[in-house]
Amino acid sequence: MEKHNGEIVKKVLIRKGLKAESLSALLSLNKITVDRLLSNPNLKWAVIATIGRLIEHDFSLEFPEEDRLAREIYINNHKIDSALNDYASVFLIDDSEMDIQVFKLTLKQLLVNVELNTFANGELAINKLLELCFNSPDKLPKHIFLDLQMPIMNGGHFLEQFHRLNIDPLRQIKIHVLTSSIFHSEIERYKAHPLVSDILTKPVNRDEVASIL
Repeated sequence: MEKHNGEIVKKVLIRKGLKAESLSALLSLNKITVDRLLSNPNLKWAVIATIGRLIEHDFSLEFPEEDRLAREIYINNHKIDSALNDYASVFLIDDSEMDIQVFKLTLKQLLVNVELNTFANGELAINKLLELCFNSPDKLPKHIFLDLQMPIMNGGHFLEQFHRLNIDPLRQIKIHVLTSSIFHSEIERYKAHPLVSDILTKPVNRDEVASIL
């Protein structure tokens, strides 16, 4: 019988007296998303490693000693997660709830101590950045992940306002553009933008985000 990774995680949660709601709070994901994760027989080891870290459980113990591949994958992912534990303040500007949930989970896999602020459009983010500039400049984000297609103020207009208002004169904030565009010309245009550190294709790739943070 093949292993069902989601079921293995469920059994551990039950043994520890934890409910899906508890895991939902720990992962900062809604319960529906958590239920989907736990029903996945091929739940990724990066996710299992993150859950193990959050509930303080060594999931490699759930697999027989002879299943070396499963144990090695878990241990390697767990080492990666433990190493990336520096504090980071991150802004995500995106109006897609699904993409936000995926991004939250990716960050949880990579960073222990992260403060994520999400904004549905560029205008909301600009207002928050201005507020921090005036009142708490030490709380400005280290990274901004910026979607291009949004209502009210899209990614391009956000970059214009960010520059016009001189929010980051010392260029300490790294802006990473998120795009699902297939148009090479648009991607190249933003690659050449002086405020843009790099371009990431949606949905975000864990390894790409890890290399950035």
